[in-house]
Amino acid sequence: MAMPKERPLLSISSLRPLVFVLPLLVAATASNVHLSASRPAGDTQRMHLPQGAWLDAAALGYNNLLAEVLWIRTLSWFGEHVHDADYSYLSHLLAAVTQLNPRAEHAYYMAGAVLPWNTGNTELSRPLLEKAMRTFPDDWRWPYYRGFNVYWFEHDHAEAGRLLSRAAALPGAPPLVVRLALRMQASAGDLDTAQLFVQQLLMQKQDAHIRAQLEQLRSTIETEQVLRSLDQRLALLPGRFHDARVLQQLREAGVTWPEKLPDGGHIIVSDKGELVSSAAGKRFRVFVPSKRRDANQ
Repeated sequence: MAMPKERPLLSISSLRPLVFVLPLLVAATASNVHLSASRPAGDTQRMHLPQGAWLDAAALGYNNLLAEVLWIRTLSWFGEHVHDADYSYLSHLLAAVTQLNPRAEHAYYMAGAVLPWNTGNTELSRPLLEKAMRTFPDDWRWPYYRGFNVYWFEHDHAEAGRLLSRAAALPGAPPLVVRLALRMQASAGDLDTAQLFVQQLLMQKQDAHIRAQLEQLRSTIETEQVLRSLDQRLALLPGRFHDARVLQQLREAGVTWPEKLPDGGHIIVSDKGELVSSAAGKRFRVFVPSKRRDANQ
């Protein structure tokens, strides 16, 4: 009696979709895309991704797998461009990840924590955070991140208060969210508020490169707090200088400051007569949207 033939674990028909999707996965991970003529020769090559519905069609049902591969590739690219990243391109990558997998929390987090602080506005982060709020309506983090960005970068206290109040009412929201919601009536640019927000971000798990940026931002804010306290003392001095002699004035007035600032620098006087850190050479400025600047002029 002849033994029955074993059925293959994978039939040819079941492998057929992989034949088409694997080249796309390889393309997402390999450096096989062109360099713009305006980019340095050593720059990381960029991925050409299909747009809109074409991206889903190209995944052939393997959306989550492709989203994960693309996320790893995004982190790799960002790690090489922390200091010179094209944030429009980064937002394009994050949008592609969340299109393939709308529940990719890590991509939304990166959008809220990295994009606005490096672009000075919410244009790139807003669509992603609003999508996160729709996808996770019971998660306090997304209205919280969006609300703080509205407060800090758009200076819209009413909208920020609404979003943070919404976040505070959701399950699991920490007391910090309530505290920030109560601060919405304070003036825009409150450094203590920004520091609280960054500290909350640092409590979350994230990629090492994102964490390094947040650590740098925290030290920048802490340095600005020291400099502003010295500015207040300078305002009380009669006939203050606007060069290096002002430091001697402060010492003679009994004012002290740390030898090493939180950002690793020491206090110097800029060409404009401002106290600055030697590490940054400039002050931390609060972004003001152009439409608000125009209204104030």
